[in-house]
Amino acid sequence: MNPVVQILFIFILFAGIDLPVYTMLTKKYYQGMYNRINQDQTVPKTRAYVSAILVYLLLATGLYIFVIRPEIVSGKTLFIGGVFSSSTFFSILLKGMFYGLLTYGASDLINLATLSQFGVRETIIDLTWAVSFCGILSVICFYFLSR
Repeated sequence: MNPVVQILFIFILFAGIDLPVYTMLTKKYYQGMYNRINQDQTVPKTRAYVSAILVYLLLATGLYIFVIRPEIVSGKTLFIGGVFSSSTFFSILLKGMFYGLLTYGASDLINLATLSQFGVRETIIDLTWAVSFCGILSVICFYFLSR
């Protein structure tokens, strides 16, 4: 399968799952903080949408290049002779989790260091979601893209 198609597949899953969760977290935990930071001014919708699309394209491309593709190229599979391969599963899961920690961790720690309203609680909540999500997403994407 064409790598661009594979990245677009990851992009659709990434954004399709992460955006609703992010929206829920924003309403529950971050909205007051964002209002204070933005001084109750809203970001133009076009800017927000374009930025979100670019972020998810970057994240999907990175997940493909650093986690999914190396596993596919190495010939690994989740099922060997019809039997589930736990070593492949955990290898991909852990690499995906580490990718989530690196990518979201960079953003969260920059926010923690530079935004007085962004606290340790927000960092922990976001990193917990990111690490779990990226690990599980890696396994799902590998399963479908390695077939």
